[in-house]
Amino acid sequence: MSTRPIIKKMRILDEACKTFAFHPEAGLLIDRWKRGTCHLERQAITCSTHDNKARVALTTPGHNAGNATWHPSGEYCAFVEVSRFHQGMIRAWERGDKVLDERLGMNPGFTVPGKGVGCDLKLMRLSDGKVWTLVESPRRRPYHAIIHPRFSPDGTRVLWGERIREGSSHGGGWVLRVGRFEMQWCEEFGHKPRLYDTETIDFGPGGFVEPGGWNDNDSFYYCGNIYGKRPCEPQIWQYWLDEEHIHIQMTDEGFEHTWNEHPRYVPGLDKILFCSSRDLEPLPWHRPCDHRWEEVLAMRLTVMNEDGSDAETLTRFGGEDRWSTRELFNLIHADDRTSRSTWWAIQQSPRVVVSETEVVEETNEGCKLLALVAYQKGDDAGSMGSAHVEMEVAL
Repeated sequence: MSTRPIIKKMRILDEACKTFAFHPEAGLLIDRWKRGTCHLERQAITCSTHDNKARVALTTPGHNAGNATWHPSGEYCAFVEVSRFHQGMIRAWERGDKVLDERLGMNPGFTVPGKGVGCDLKLMRLSDGKVWTLVESPRRRPYHAIIHPRFSPDGTRVLWGERIREGSSHGGGWVLRVGRFEMQWCEEFGHKPRLYDTETIDFGPGGFVEPGGWNDNDSFYYCGNIYGKRPCEPQIWQYWLDEEHIHIQMTDEGFEHTWNEHPRYVPGLDKILFCSSRDLEPLPWHRPCDHRWEEVLAMRLTVMNEDGSDAETLTRFGGEDRWSTRELFNLIHADDRTSRSTWWAIQQSPRVVVSETEVVEETNEGCKLLALVAYQKGDDAGSMGSAHVEMEVAL
């Protein structure tokens, strides 16, 4: 075992993509960008080879859909997709009907997965593409949003984030919901999903919360500012689904005024992987929640113990202490030759955001994981590239 967590090797598996979900037998689910919108694809690959990249579109390109998560069985996936009502409104807006903002008070850009305005929570059976709606987005509530569903390890619960009230910005009015899940049989329709006994975890009107990963079947991680003072400085928390409803802040000392997100638990190693701006320049907020956060945020992959202690930074893209060109290229797999231009763009980028990690294999020394690496192209803060990067990590 390594005395200090390090990245051993990296390779780029894919580009022009967003969030993803991995299942060892069923493959990858990927949010694929196309002409400014996002749709869900299934990509049958293993994470150790570039072969067998058969891509199948699961949702209609041109509709915003994504944030997929596998059911542990690999037979179903949950995801979010813009509702039919909001799809029609957006198409009217794209045809030139600019009253959308006045009519609904919403920006079509907020319907992308991860922001989730106007989105339904859906379930898909992968064998035949059958889709059910688990939670429907209400009409004419421009603040309502659904993001990041997560199945529990045993598949009997679903966790998701939902914005149920208006706030001072997109960062307010969020709650966590946890519902029990099962597939039940009925004579008329065959198997169909049942979501019931939904619990709402509400920290108040001003806060932002976002689901992370589960620890076990009775506790999970989330990120957010549950007190609503600075919504753009989320921290990592753990919550227990018991009678006492205990929640503990995992990122505390040393994480003041930082952005921390996307916690994932590595059960065999008792580690938590997450993304943090801790070792980078302080975030230059001009207001409690600056709407320019997407233009200034940078994050690195970080790991800490299950109790929140001994946090260590794993990646050093961007920043004053960034990997040198030699250090970075020494970490790249020898067979990853077609991606050198992308690696060079990442190395030269003024701002890199590492997020959406997913452990795909635990090894004797640590784990193999996938990470989404987004990078700014040149001086334009709004021009971003992205890549799915496979990393071998010694923990």
